[in-house]
Amino acid sequence: SPRPLAGEGPGERAFVKPRFLLPPSPQPSPACGRGGKREEQSLIPAVKPALALSLHTTDAALREKLLPKAPRIAPARLVELGEDYARRVGHPIQYQWTLLEGINDNQDELDGLLRLLSGKYAVLNLIPYNSLDGDDYRRPTGERIVHMVRYLHSRGILTKVRNSAGQDIEGGCGQLRARAQAEQIIDTRALRR
Repeated sequence: SPRPLAGEGPGERAFVKPRFLLPPSPQPSPACGRGGKREEQSLIPAVKPALALSLHTTDAALREKLLPKAPRIAPARLVELGEDYARRVGHPIQYQWTLLEGINDNQDELDGLLRLLSGKYAVLNLIPYNSLDGDDYRRPTGERIVHMVRYLHSRGILTKVRNSAGQDIEGGCGQLRARAQAEQIIDTRALRR
């Protein structure tokens, strides 16, 4: 039975992570600094919300185990709500999928993703897991990740892979924090008092 997964970062409590994307503008946008006149501020394009939802599996029971603090929303319902939002705001939903070897990188999951995301206004972000010494989870091989992306792309699912730097020195997302906790590094905030 899989243990809980921290998602995109340790301590993540919400399954919705709003981000903001500024579309490219053909003209400069002098909102501050030199030339920041009020009328020139109208040159700034509207901010479009990019909503990222933690999916990680197409199986509701497995999702509850991987994300125990996330709201109990079945993956199909989550995608339904995401699709409604994406169509209303005119910007695709980004579904986050932390890749876990032997857990959510199998053919059943790929077929489930096709059922859930085909025809949806969405981007699937595959996030290879950053393993730690003694960790139960592993990231799939590079070959497996490439196979998954090609399989999904060839069937119309826009899929991207997050590039994870720092793996070789345990400096990837989540690795430094886990190592610091294990070594009980001094909290420098206490030194600033």
